[in-house]
Amino acid sequence: MSNTIITANLLQKEVIKNLDKKAKIFKIANQNYKGALTEQWNTVTVQNLPSFNMDLGQTSGEVITAEDWAITSENLVINEVFNKNLKIKDIEAIQSNLELRSQLWWRLAEAMARTYDQYVAKLAQDNVYSWNQITLATPSTETTATITTTLDSMTQYLEEQNIEVSEGWVSCFINPALKALINSSDLFKSFDAWLNSRLNWLIWQYAWMNIIMTNNLPYRLKYTLPTIPTASDSFTLTIKWTAIVWTYVASWSASAAWDITIWGNVAAAQTNTVLAITWTATWSATTYIDVVAAKRKLMRNAQMKISAFSSTIAYITSAYYFWITEAITPSDWVFWTPARTIFACDSNAINFVTQMDWYKITDSNDWFFSNILTENVFWWKVFGTNARRIVTKDVTNGASVVDINTQ
Repeated sequence: MSNTIITANLLQKEVIKNLDKKAKIFKIANQNYKGALTEQWNTVTVQNLPSFNMDLGQTSGEVITAEDWAITSENLVINEVFNKNLKIKDIEAIQSNLELRSQLWWRLAEAMARTYDQYVAKLAQDNVYSWNQITLATPSTETTATITTTLDSMTQYLEEQNIEVSEGWVSCFINPALKALINSSDLFKSFDAWLNSRLNWLIWQYAWMNIIMTNNLPYRLKYTLPTIPTASDSFTLTIKWTAIVWTYVASWSASAAWDITIWGNVAAAQTNTVLAITWTATWSATTYIDVVAAKRKLMRNAQMKISAFSSTIAYITSAYYFWITEAITPSDWVFWTPARTIFACDSNAINFVTQMDWYKITDSNDWFFSNILTENVFWWKVFGTNARRIVTKDVTNGASVVDINTQ
């Protein structure tokens, strides 16, 4: 029988309504664009206003020379897609009630909000100007004595880039561990709204920044690779309790999944490690052999990336908590413990374009179940000049395997 209780239009409205309630990070992104967006590969235009400098040394009353300026327009091809297909057995539809449907809508909205928030948080982490990265090399452990200094320093970094924090457009996102740290201190207990703020994800305003708690902040791990690994050396990357073992092999000998070729020099080993973790469609025996599809999907869902090596150092980042263990012969290889990246930015820093979400309900031809399908198309852009509107700091507080993002 057909599932007539849950309809696509009703489902869409309820999910979007709940998405607006649950999302915290992606709502601060600029979502204004020009053009029609109806499907993947559509192109839209996002506009960016320039900054101006006044001309000194002029004479009052004389002709003011006109200066050309332009709004920067960037065409974005909307090509990022996430989707989900939920199987609903007909007996479940028969037994369905308002509570069951409400739970279904809630679960879909929660998953979408988490995905969007993690995506925008990763954009902040990946696109911030290098001089706006606080404690990148050595993550800090915050205490009640240092948390105000951290918030003040994030404000300072933005203000030094001429970002007017006092205008109230800047939001700072912290993780639950930092919220708990603040709640356990006497920091803001004199505020009238302190008791109410404990019940809300918008904790308070500090130094004109909106301080918002979220569990969707990304992680970063420092990776030092100064010498050539030995053939058969390996490291294990674990995401959501799934182990992905990468093994270094001699030149031209990559033949099994998860092999990375050494090529007899540090630079080649570094380059092929970056290719393997980042993933390219051009893998081969001379670079690396890709992991099985299910594990690559897990890395993709985690938005796992690795930066290019600067001398001997690279940084691995992920929206999910992860950790690395190694069986490396050279003793100077180091994998640091992942840290959590908190960040602050204003509402013009990140452009995030998404279409109206698609929903469809289909009946199986051969089995007694229905499928509820959802598809979401989106894309993003951080203009070069807008990278200065973001500041990040890596902290060890809350970087733990108890995180929901490990499960």
